[in-house]
Amino acid sequence: MWVEGVFEFFILVVIALTLVSMNLLSKKAAEKAVIFQAALVMGSGIIGVSHHYWWAGLPEV
Repeated sequence: MWVEGVFEFFILVVIALTLVSMNLLSKKAAEKAVIFQAALVMGSGIIGVSHHYWWAGLPEV
């Protein structure tokens, strides 16, 4: 599951670098977007993985 998170983060960084190099986006705005995306990816990753722990505690039927 970490692969999807890394891919999303990598694409955002590439887009941010491209927009900053073309002077279409300020460096500060790009940094804020990257930090926000990192928080979203980590937060959703924790939620996405933790739902599997509910099944781990069930007794065998």
